[in-house]
Amino acid sequence: HTDAIGAVAFFKDGRRVVTASSDRTLQIWDLDSEKRAILIAGPGHIVNSVAVSPDDRRIASGREDDNTIIIWDVKSKHIVFDPVVKHTGKVWSVCFSPDGRRLASGSWDETIITWD
Repeated sequence: HTDAIGAVAFFKDGRRVVTASSDRTLQIWDLDSEKRAILIAGPGHIVNSVAVSPDDRRIASGREDDNTIIIWDVKSKHIVFDPVVKHTGKVWSVCFSPDGRRLASGSWDETIITWD
């Protein structure tokens, strides 16, 4: 990264982590080699939070400057759905439910939202 790392999340396999940064990127790191395995460049927005789905296939990220949540496909490195906007403040945290069917997000707008 070229700026502060605001969030880190493990993949279930325990061999990789994903990092979210103020440099507007998500990066997936291989812990065995200590090298960046995949760079996922966000579309020009500061990323504050990150979570990995229980099946390791999706990444959720929360953005600061447009209050949105993005769901990424790990394999293709593409956005899966249109950005989700419900918060009126910075999205500061995201997490998947244990079964991966729901996502929860927290924001500077003092709300928690759950997504199906």
